[in-house]
Amino acid sequence: MSSERDTGAAAFTAMLGAAVIIAHQVAAKATRQTLFLSSFRSDSLPLLIIAAALFSMGLVLLTSRAMAAAGPARLVPAAFWASGMLHLAEWA
Repeated sequence: MSSERDTGAAAFTAMLGAAVIIAHQVAAKATRQTLFLSSFRSDSLPLLIIAAALFSMGLVLLTSRAMAAAGPARLVPAAFWASGMLHLAEWA
């Protein structure tokens, strides 16, 4: 019985965490577009999104090569740390 309770609590925590992450992403996109549109013309937004997509594709290629070379056990913690530091720098 205890294991069923533990599983339910873990599932609830995972769903809550996923909901918070999705809400953060939606809010970040809305903020990004609002700030962009307050400074630039609206016809520039598609160019920004295309440039961001191209940058992301390049980053995926580099990350997959690094993953193959170093392995996920070394790369994932470093990527989480870098992501956290960049997020803190963004808000500093």
